[in-house]
Amino acid sequence: MEEHRVELTVNDEKISAVAKAEE
Repeated sequence: MEEHRVELTVNDEKISAVAKAEE
């Protein structure tokens, strides 16, 4: 279960990076 949480965290970071790049 913890591994899945880590993957979700990485996805959130990628989404945040994309959102910042779009600004």
